[in-house]
Formats: sequence, structure tokens, C-alpha cells
Amino acid sequence: MEKIVHEEGSCTRRIEIKVSSAEIEEKYNSILNNLVKSAEIPGFRQGKAPRSIIEKKYGSAVIEEIEEKFIQDAFKETVIESGLIPLVPAEVQGEPQIVFGEDFHFTILVDVKPEITIREYKGISLTRKVRKLSDEDIDNVIESICKRHGSLAPVEGRASQAGDFVFVDFYPDGEDEPSKRLFQLDDSATVVLLDKNAGDTVEGHFEFPPDWPDGDLAGGIFDAKVTILELKELVPAELDEEFISNFGEDIKGVDGFRAHIRAEMEAAARDDAEKELRKNIRTELAQRNPIDFSDRIIEEELLYTIRKNWNIDELTPEQIDEIKSNIRSQIATGMTASFVIDEIAKIEKIEVSEDELKEHVAQIAKANNIKPDALYGHFKKEDKLDDVRNDLVAYKVLDFVIENAQITEE
Repeated sequence: MEKIVHEEGSCTRRIEIKVSSAEIEEKYNSILNNLVKSAEIPGFRQGKAPRSIIEKKYGSAVIEEIEEKFIQDAFKETVIESGLIPLVPAEVQGEPQIVFGEDFHFTILVDVKPEITIREYKGISLTRKVRKLSDEDIDNVIESICKRHGSLAPVEGRASQAGDFVFVDFYPDGEDEPSKRLFQLDDSATVVLLDKNAGDTVEGHFEFPPDWPDGDLAGGIFDAKVTILELKELVPAELDEEFISNFGEDIKGVDGFRAHIRAEMEAAARDDAEKELRKNIRTELAQRNPIDFSDRIIEEELLYTIRKNWNIDELTPEQIDEIKSNIRSQIATGMTASFVIDEIAKIEKIEVSEDELKEHVAQIAKANNIKPDALYGHFKKEDKLDDVRNDLVAYKVLDFVIENAQITEE
């Protein structure tokens, strides 16, 4: 078998293979002779059927088998001999077929890990933008907390308005019996129930958005009759000492509660800023160290992403193409950043020890209320420990880049 590897761009290798007619004949005869010894043909004892009958019955299948065998062997041998690292399944060009008495020629396209030249990753100028919090921000959060811990009280002396809650008999057209529902009124989905009172019956059109809290109605469109059984309003919790004590014994008074909320919000703002900084670093590394991926590698990653985030079987070809178009740039940047980060890890000898890996898994377990040993065992059983390790290596690389960057705080 002769193999010639041609470079086509930074990622694609075109492998031309020639199998001599003598090799084909030898392989064919070897398989057929084994069949002659083992085949069970009606009218003949096992191993006694004439070769001509065996060849007539199994010859075409044997040819298909050795075609596949030569293609697989050629690919494996070339990968080993050339040190190629395929990133996507290899592609056999055309439909090569064996013809007796002739050499067997075929071509395989292989898209491989590109050679990466790292140009810039130290001394990068970056900006860490931490959101500044105003007193109004704190007020809004405290108001939201009080509402979240509030209670429903009957509405008195007025008709319904947006934000109120109504307990209703919901009677869609075509349904024999009404269902009891709780709606929080708004000026769109339940607009026909505004300016009404308990006991009123209304007939109208309802279009519930996909994120409507009642899953049975979310995304639904109904013409329905509705009877308001109860009309209630949300009464926020009072910001008194008893309420404040629920958030910590050391928090005293309204000022102390505001300070507590501000500290939590500032910590969250710092976390958000750090996440955004790391995201920007990945983009910056990709832009400073571009990689020319082949179309097939990008296409494979696009399909993987779509299968992971969408039910691809329910998408039309047009929808799939639109999604690809929308995420192509993002996917290419993400792939480039990942390869560059891997290369930086090698250059800087950034690794993750077994103890660091276990500690990282323990942190993930704690965040998800899982026993660390159980989660570690799950990752090991599912063969995902390397993925977790690689994620941690990438995090340490970004730490390294940040430590060696010129960061401006805003």
C-alpha cells in the first residue's frame, strides 16, 4: 500500500492511497479460502463446497469487505505514521470500487489539529468594568425582596388593576368544565380582566406568552369565559426588625439591612465583572492568535452546538442554516480561544494536580448539594474527569493571563 499526504491549508490533509492489484488478490483469496473452509452450503458438507459456488454466493460481499478494510487500514496507518490528530471524521472522496486486475486508488480527506503559533498573550491591555451601584439600585432590590416575601390581601374599594392577583374559573371555548387558575394581571395577556371586580364574568381573547407561569397555558391562545372568584393585591413585607432578622442575627436596623444588601450586590457586581473580563480575554486571545480552521471543522462544531442546544429533528433546513449563520462567528472565536489556551498551558507548563482536581470537584459538589465522592465517582464512570480537568486548566491559564495583563479598573 502506497500513501502520499498532501497539505491543503493549515488543517486539511488529502491522503492519496494506492493498493496494488497483487495486494487485492492476496486479501481476496485469503478471505475466500477461509469461507470455503467454514461456509455451510445446502447439498455439501461443511468445507466441501466448490470454490466457484462460494465465490458466486459471497464474492461481492468479500470485495466490499476488503474495500472497507483497505480504507480503514490506510487511514489508521497514515494517522500513526504522520502523527495527525483528526478533529472530525475522515471523508472518503467519491465512491471508490475495486476492479480485479487493477490497482485500487482512493483519496481520504482528513481535517486535523492545526499547528498553532502563539503570538501574544502577555501584557495585554484589558478593562475590568465593575458596575457602580446607586442608592436607587439598593432601594429597588429591597423593594423586590419585600414583595417576594409579601402576602396577598383582598382588594377593597376599587376594581382590578395591573399587578393584582385574581383567582378565577377559566372556561376556554370547547371545554366542558372550567379550570381554576391564578393570574397576576397585566396589560397584555389578561387585559380583558382589568377594571373588574370579584364576581364579574368576562368573555374575551387571551394570548399567553411562552414564559407565562402557568405551564398549561404558556404560549396558548384562547377565547374564554372567565369568572373572577377572588381579587387580591400583593402587600409587601414590612421592613421591620422581625423581618430583617431573617437575613442574619448580626444585621441590625434598616441601615444595617441596606449595608448587607449593598455588600451582596457589590460582591455580585465584582463576580459579573470578573466573568466578563474572562470572556473578553478569550476573545482577545482569539483575535491576537488567529487560527484558520477548515470549513469541515467549523461545520462539525456548528452541528454539535445545534444538537446540544436545540432539538435538531424539529428544525427545518432553513432554520438550521439561519442558526449556523447567527452563531458561526461565535463558534469560530470560541474554538480558536480554546486551542490557544491549550497551547499557552503547554508553553507555561500549567497543569492540574490530582488534589486540585478533587478540590475543584468538591466545590462543584458543594454548590449543587452533592457528596464530593459521589460526584467524583460519577465523573469517572462517565469518563468526564478529563473534561473537568481541562476546564480547570483553562481557568488557571486565564488567571495567568490576568496576572500578566495591564488591567484598567472602571
